[in-house]
Amino acid sequence: MTRPKPLTRGESQAQTREAVLQAAEELFLTKGFHDTTVAQIAAAAGRTQGSIYGNFSGKERLCQAVLERRYSRSFAELAAEVGAADDNLDGKLDAFARWWRELSADEPLTVLMTEFTLAVRKDPAQFTELTAFWEVLKTVLRSTIAGTAHATANPDDDPQLDAAVTGIVTGAIGLAISQVSGLVDNHASGAALKDLIRIWIERLDAREGNSRKRSRWRRAK
Repeated sequence: MTRPKPLTRGESQAQTREAVLQAAEELFLTKGFHDTTVAQIAAAAGRTQGSIYGNFSGKERLCQAVLERRYSRSFAELAAEVGAADDNLDGKLDAFARWWRELSADEPLTVLMTEFTLAVRKDPAQFTELTAFWEVLKTVLRSTIAGTAHATANPDDDPQLDAAVTGIVTGAIGLAISQVSGLVDNHASGAALKDLIRIWIERLDAREGNSRKRSRWRRAK
């Protein structure tokens, strides 16, 4: 019987990192950031604490890596779903709403992001890393909104598009926290975000010179 080929150092490190991330994700989402320890993560991953610190500088960086992985995957799905949706405003908005209902239904993820943000906000270095990641997600959303609106000749330099992204992001955060708090249910949250995005897209399309583009977005019947 042929012996399996020994793992290279890089392959071994990648396996360790993946095992640690999977264990950390489960524990952080179940127990929260504060109540999860590196020792618990190491035990769940079947690794030593030293191997964790060999891949991550600490619990904060590990938690951020978990959040980055979860949210990056979700926003990639958003871009794909909106891109594949029917080429009319209602079709695009329905895709946004479906995506949001799925993401906001993951209440442990919302709670973890909120807890982690509050935990690191007084740590300038870690908070800078977190806000930098949010800027990456906002860039994905910005591109998706620009493609949906068809209302800007230069999406890289459009203050109103920036305002739309800020308005949508802050509205979504409020809806996510309201859903966790029991103030709105998942369906109402999706409907509210859909309406908010519609308002911003119609505002973008209403700018001078966009009347021809606006005609593309007459609601499909």
